[in-house]
Amino acid sequence: MDNSLQLTHERVDDVPLLLGFLIKLGLPQILDRHLPAHPLHQGLSNGWLIAVWITYILSQADHRKCHVRDWATGLHHTLESVTGQSFRPVDFTDDRLTLVLQRLSDPTVWGLLEADLWQSTCDVYELPVERIRLDSTTSYGYHTVTEGGLMQLGHSKDHRPDLPQLKLMAAAAEPTGMLVASDVHPGDAADDPLYLPLIRRVRELLGRTGLLYTGDCKMAALETRGEIDAHGDFYLTPLPMTGETQKQFEAWVDAAINGPKREELVNIRMGDDLVGRGYEFERIQTILCGSTEHAWTERVLIVRSEPIAQSQAMALERRLAKAEVAIRGLTPPPGRGKPQYTTGWELERAVAMVFGRV
Repeated sequence: MDNSLQLTHERVDDVPLLLGFLIKLGLPQILDRHLPAHPLHQGLSNGWLIAVWITYILSQADHRKCHVRDWATGLHHTLESVTGQSFRPVDFTDDRLTLVLQRLSDPTVWGLLEADLWQSTCDVYELPVERIRLDSTTSYGYHTVTEGGLMQLGHSKDHRPDLPQLKLMAAAAEPTGMLVASDVHPGDAADDPLYLPLIRRVRELLGRTGLLYTGDCKMAALETRGEIDAHGDFYLTPLPMTGETQKQFEAWVDAAINGPKREELVNIRMGDDLVGRGYEFERIQTILCGSTEHAWTERVLIVRSEPIAQSQAMALERRLAKAEVAIRGLTPPPGRGKPQYTTGWELERAVAMVFGRV
């Protein structure tokens, strides 16, 4: 009988940690509930196949299918030890990965998966949800643009307008920052219409109202604000400097500097630090929800940020000092090599050019 010790060497890196975390979340079981295997299916279930594939993507920073099989073969003992599953080389072929990827392309499956995963995450971490932060981002790549496809040319936040992109709209629970739900849209989609569908999903997912939804100025569309209020929720968003806001903004600021609101200004502090001063007023807003008109009272906050104001004042002083030096240089004392302006209009044009540069 051979009692010699046999050792199997595998470089595991972060694979046990990543795969163990996915197992702790119950991801393989959740995926199997929503992506059941065909009755004649053999080998790994769809849930375990996707969980191991996600581990590969995160560990290797590579989304390609062609290297997954070799990677899994090189970690055969590690994967079986961590998962308790039996692995075959054919489980991670390109054909099998393509089939499971096609199953994931169904948008209705994504909503059910996210809802199930959210409940599982809450059961594990018992995360508080005080408000919801919504925002969008883009991701570009070297893809061929096809009509009706996901990768499209659009306004690039990555300063690569020459490359097609997709747009990701995400909702995160605060104060934890935990992702609640996300939507993927073509890269040429406008941001404004993307907020309400995601807000509706979050409201249904959490099963509660009375939350504060926050976002940038693209969430400030009147329809978005009105529907949020109509469902008993709240919103906080900066108003875009367009339309009626642009026309009224100067009067709002003047009311704080020279008008009746001057005596109503309050200091805004973060701890002992003064971060701004401002006032608020209320106004009635109305929208048409179907055939019913919905009206609500909206609070508008006019705030002067102290750090921004100080930064802008310092920048103005630097520009003025630079302009003063340049303007004085236009009228040097008479002397050799020092041309003089002989007409007023020439000097005025030179001064205007100085202000244009600074």
